[in-house]
Amino acid sequence: MEQATKTTTGLKAMSIKDFAKSKGFMQLAPAVRINTNGYPFITFIDSNNVAENIYFSKSAAEAVAEGTPVDKSLLARHQIGITTNAEGEERIKLISNSERVDLFSLLD
Repeated sequence: MEQATKTTTGLKAMSIKDFAKSKGFMQLAPAVRINTNGYPFITFIDSNNVAENIYFSKSAAEAVAEGTPVDKSLLARHQIGITTNAEGEERIKLISNSERVDLFSLLD
């Protein structure tokens, strides 16, 4: 009997700005919300008024609470992490910024 091979992809990180542009998001809900299981998320809304909830990663979730304003400060502390799970499903999360400096921002 042949077993299916489970694979996952590594984490791809990108800025929230680049993510929003790539998905056509134009607006955000003004505050962090919590689902019925207690997981925090931000709602992104595109130009067609279609919303997508992006959840915080487990570790990033520890630093936000329901009602936290979604402002420049909050967004600056996070980025988007994209990975594919063993079932082949793409997972998008808000993750904490790693300790890195954007090279090109230093060269502007």
